Amino acid sequence: MNSRDVCNDGIDYRERPLYPSFSQITSNLRVFTFSELRNATRNFSRSLMVGEGGFGCVYRGTIKSLEDPNANIEIAVKKLNRKGQQGHKEWLTEVNVLGVVEHPNLVKLIGYCADDDERGIQRLLIYEYLPNGSVEDYLSPQCKRTLSWSMRLRVALDSARGLAYLHEEVDFQIIFRDFKTSNILLDKDWNAKLSDFGFARQGPTEGISHVTTAVVGTVGYAAPEYMQTGRLTAKSDVWSYGVFLYVLITGRRPIDRKRPKGEQKLLEWAKPRISDAKKFHIIMDPRLAGEYSLKSAIKLASVANKCLLQQPNSRPKMSKVLEMVHKIVESTETGAPQPPLRNCDLEQGIPGVTEKKGQRKTLKILEGMQSLWQGCRSKLVNIFRVAFRTVHGQANFDHRLTCISLIIVSPRNELDVGLQKECQTSELGTCIAGIRSLGCWTWGLQSASGKLQNLLTKFLQGQQIWNYAVSVNHPPRMIRDLLSRIVIFEHLFDAGLKGILKLL
Repeated sequence: MNSRDVCNDGIDYRERPLYPSFSQITSNLRVFTFSELRNATRNFSRSLMVGEGGFGCVYRGTIKSLEDPNANIEIAVKKLNRKGQQGHKEWLTEVNVLGVVEHPNLVKLIGYCADDDERGIQRLLIYEYLPNGSVEDYLSPQCKRTLSWSMRLRVALDSARGLAYLHEEVDFQIIFRDFKTSNILLDKDWNAKLSDFGFARQGPTEGISHVTTAVVGTVGYAAPEYMQTGRLTAKSDVWSYGVFLYVLITGRRPIDRKRPKGEQKLLEWAKPRISDAKKFHIIMDPRLAGEYSLKSAIKLASVANKCLLQQPNSRPKMSKVLEMVHKIVESTETGAPQPPLRNCDLEQGIPGVTEKKGQRKTLKILEGMQSLWQGCRSKLVNIFRVAFRTVHGQANFDHRLTCISLIIVSPRNELDVGLQKECQTSELGTCIAGIRSLGCWTWGLQSASGKLQNLLTKFLQGQQIWNYAVSVNHPPRMIRDLLSRIVIFEHLFDAGLKGILKLL
């Protein structure tokens, strides 16, 4: 099932009022002719197409403003496929819903077209144009820029406002029913707005606990009780919002079949890993490169867990969710205003790394690793990054210690058993860090030096772009064999433990 699987609803309309009738709301919307929209989109030019789906296509266009005939306004025109009733049903739902509601965090419907000509029925919707795309666009591994943490908090807040309005602030409750990252658009000022109301349904009225409908929506976001029974309540949207928060935190899709087994379902992978604050960074989106507030991320995950309670009645209302998210945003110290996007483009180089003559090969290794963090590990399996670091000048150290950080990128379980055995039997000590992220395994060995272990612990708990593990002196045989296949460079192990790799 996906967001385009639509069936006839089994709703008993006798028990509750319908949306306002079509004739009641048309005065709120501008009526366009098909000819006007054809001119606005240069005959629906593919060069102006900004989206495509089972419903049809979305085009960017320009029309004259009614308020100021000398001014042009940009619009998005959704042109539904003429075949079948599914598109017409969604079209009518959007007109019925967006024709009577208005909120800063809902996309604005400007008007519609309902022409019938010799070619058949023409059904189009005209929205305000939101130039910055969808939230999903910036969480995709293929995108060279991702949403900053402060922007993700802002998106979480805006989205909660939109849902709370639909659930509790209109005359008749509206259940969105397909809440997900691709249906959250960003305007020119980076405000988030809910879009695509084709699956929206009026909620139950007083005295009725739920609405029974055919199951539609998106796998991974849809609430379990709705998937199993077709019983729909506003708490179904609350569940979807909880999933959405985990997507913002981790940068992962709710369901991703390309990941190793055990990591394909986001909730099953992430929820067990949030109980220990010291390990929380494991689930954080690595494309944030450590630039986030750990405290706010933990609090946001706590809100998500409340939304994801199995019993719908135990989940909070969206107004309560909004209150909790608002407190998190207000209490988060972001310092100087962050830009909404942060670069993940390899052409921008590796954060904290300055290229010098003779070090291009090292940078290539690091760039390969960054590609892996961006979800390209299938193309770069078995790339290893190794860097010697030296701890020096520390109090109570009577000699220099050579530290080795090793990130092994390989299919799950490959090298796993062998490395554990080496860790257990090696004279160098036991493994003190096994950090996993995006399928990357980090292993480390170290001596009995308590001071070094304390330093390393602080370093690992910091918000770093790379996860490090450390060993001293000579690595075990298996690791030594791996090192022989790559180039090794010496680096300084920063005494301040700031996690910035500076090439000599």
